[in-house]
Amino acid sequence: MVYEEVKKRRGTVTDRELYEALRSKDPTISLDQLERALMRLEVAGVIRVSSGGKGGTLLIEAAEGEHAYLTPDEE
Repeated sequence: MVYEEVKKRRGTVTDRELYEALRSKDPTISLDQLERALMRLEVAGVIRVSSGGKGGTLLIEAAEGEHAYLTPDEE
C-alpha cells in the first residue's frame, strides 16, 4: 500500500502527505507503521528517503528502475 502510493505520486512526496493519503484509505494506519514500512522499503532499495529540512520533514521518492520484490507488507 505504501509503495503503491509513492509510485502513484510520480515524484517526491513528503511523509506528511503520504501519511494523510494512506489514512484516507485506511484510518487505522499509524505514523509508526508508516515509518517502519518506509525504513523497510528504503533498505530494500525500492524508495529513497531524504531530509526535507523544515521541521524534520522527510522527502520520499521511488528509486530508479524496477525492483523484483516488495516487502511482505507491500505484497
